[in-house]
Amino acid sequence: MGKDSAIDFSKFTPAREPELKQEIQNVGEIQSFAKGELLIREGQYLKVLPIVLKGSIRVFQVNEDREILLYYVQPQETCVMSLDCYLNC
Repeated sequence: MGKDSAIDFSKFTPAREPELKQEIQNVGEIQSFAKGELLIREGQYLKVLPIVLKGSIRVFQVNEDREILLYYVQPQETCVMSLDCYLNC
């Protein structure tokens, strides 16, 4: 966990603007999570917007004690639900 200056965001394709790539490089923080670890709960306040670098994240909702799979977040993507929450909070 923590900041990792070895990651080069210059080839981060979703961010087209060089200034945005540089900002991600300057203030972004690299974190690792174990398989199955819960990252964000529904309704949770978000201070940061997660971007997947390696692996994938399973996004689901719980309804009547059942998990409903919504989608997977793949490398160089972010969770659209997190983005919506971040922009509308």
